[in-house]
Amino acid sequence: MSSLKVFFLVGFLLSVSFTGCLDTSDEIKDTDGDGYLDNVDVFPSEPTEWSDLDGDGAGDNSDAFPTDSNETHDSDNDGVGDNSDAFPQDSNETHDSDNDGVGDNSDAFPLDSNETHDSDNDGIGNNQERHTLKVMTIGEFTTLDPARAYESASGSILVNTYETLVFYDRERTDKLVPILAEEVPSVTNGGISPDGLTYTFKIRQGVTFHDGSIMDADDVVFSINRLLIIDSGPAWMYNEHLDSTDADGDGIVDSITKVDQFTVQFQLQNQAPRFLSIMAHTGASIISKDWVSEQGCETPFRWQECTEISDKVMGTGPYMFTKWTEGELVQLDYYPEYWKGWDPSTRESFGLPGGHIKEILIINEQDSDARADALRQGLTDFAYIEQSDFEDVITYDNIAYEINLPSLTILQISFNHEIANHEGSAPSSDFFANEDIRKAFSYSFDYDTFLGDVIDNRGQQPRGPIPEGLLGYNANGSQYSYNPDMAEFHFKEAGVWDDGFTVDAYYNLGNDIRLNALLLLEEGLEEINPKFDLVVQGLEWPLFLDKLASREVPLFMLGWGADYADPHNFAHPFLHGGEGLFPSSYLGFQYDDLDNLIMEAEAEQDTFQRQQMYYEIAELEHEKALHIWVYQPLGYKIMKDWVNGWYYNPIHGTLYYSLSL
Repeated sequence: MSSLKVFFLVGFLLSVSFTGCLDTSDEIKDTDGDGYLDNVDVFPSEPTEWSDLDGDGAGDNSDAFPTDSNETHDSDNDGVGDNSDAFPQDSNETHDSDNDGVGDNSDAFPLDSNETHDSDNDGIGNNQERHTLKVMTIGEFTTLDPARAYESASGSILVNTYETLVFYDRERTDKLVPILAEEVPSVTNGGISPDGLTYTFKIRQGVTFHDGSIMDADDVVFSINRLLIIDSGPAWMYNEHLDSTDADGDGIVDSITKVDQFTVQFQLQNQAPRFLSIMAHTGASIISKDWVSEQGCETPFRWQECTEISDKVMGTGPYMFTKWTEGELVQLDYYPEYWKGWDPSTRESFGLPGGHIKEILIINEQDSDARADALRQGLTDFAYIEQSDFEDVITYDNIAYEINLPSLTILQISFNHEIANHEGSAPSSDFFANEDIRKAFSYSFDYDTFLGDVIDNRGQQPRGPIPEGLLGYNANGSQYSYNPDMAEFHFKEAGVWDDGFTVDAYYNLGNDIRLNALLLLEEGLEEINPKFDLVVQGLEWPLFLDKLASREVPLFMLGWGADYADPHNFAHPFLHGGEGLFPSSYLGFQYDDLDNLIMEAEAEQDTFQRQQMYYEIAELEHEKALHIWVYQPLGYKIMKDWVNGWYYNPIHGTLYYSLSL
């Protein structure tokens, strides 16, 4: 046998010995006795495990996720593995989408890392939500008695703490909505009689005063009768239409009648479509009869103030008067039982933000720079800002503002037709009774320069006595313009061109706008004819009013703001010649055509016809040139940009119920 064959044989035998004669001891061995042979048992030494389907090293029996190689445990048994469970020990939580440490299920804002809770369920997170509104303004209220209050500082508090039967609809001045009344009376719903003399109000039920007592018809009758008896402040608006009491204020009149517990009827002395607008004034706020009695003020007396309620409030409004630090601040707190409610869904149904203001601080700050700086620093949310500071303040961070907001105010230069004790203050006592003189003065005033240079375009030239924003305003109405040629013509017609004249003109000291307007008129007159001399003089307010009332002032500048949103509140005071009418009583004129048309417009029930009448009134006034209509201010509001729900109405202050922060 060759060596090759021997080698092959040996190799073959060795091969058979190593591979052909198999050792079967591994197939029959089950080390952990779990029924799975070691060769197929992934865990041969662990009797409770034999398989690992996902290959993650954890046996299928103990692996909570046997087919998921990324997960083995679910410590809280919520079905989400510990590795992917943001809260492995909390069965109520699995995810934290915004990584703020609060699980999505309990996080009111799961996608906002800055917010986790919404305690009042208003949709605004606790961290973001501010419940205190800070308003920085000037001036102090004079009284909180609605029957006596008649200035803006008091009104801003009253409009939020008291309520009237009807009120203006948000920004509108031509539409009213029911507040303490169930509906606005009309001829259609039977609330106004066909002759326009009887108004019936159905009182809203379930409304409570801030002490929890029920408001009903007795409170309504008492409130309005009390206003009439006191006969101060806003009472004049109501005494025009409702029977007044005798001079001593004894007894209650029967022009306001309680029909039943929730029905009140008003009987007017004359037709007056403006009556409902007057009832929206804070003077007609409903005050608690029982509370007034408890304060010792049950019996009102003519013109006399009950000091016990002058710095207290018991109304039905959304806010309660809770604190007053004289000269510093007023605090209002929300009334939890307010009849409109505070629930977010309720507020949203009114078109308001879901959140609301729980506390208002009205801060008295006289220094304009301090108010501006507080707004810059975010120490106040609202601030009264001087016009001169406007352009600077709006550059601050987080500032929101609105401009060109129409006011129901007109400023005018007026002519006294019958100057008392004129003593050279004009060429004659009847100098301005001459229509040509008045027209010549009207053409001598540079309206465009005034609007641009004096008030920085924060106003517009009126078209007669009715401001834009009221029924009766005519956008196409006549107006004067600066026209030296026309001025010269009328001065020559009046016969004063050759001799010239000197006339005194007055304004109230401290009002630079009025001063500058008169100086501009002076400049215009002198440019037309150097012989024309207007002597501008300033007087302290009390003396100014005294001289106006005594008709000693030949020419003056004054402003007039609406008490209620109706054109009669401008046409009657400015143009009717009746005695005692402010300010026409200062002017010594009477024109029957104007007087008659004004009284017809006052009583006209048809809105369209009434509007046309006021168009005609404005044109008649233009022909007579009774006033120089200088400007209608356009307002502005400045606030921090986190203030929501603010809206502007020129006839009343801000309603805080509409706001959130």
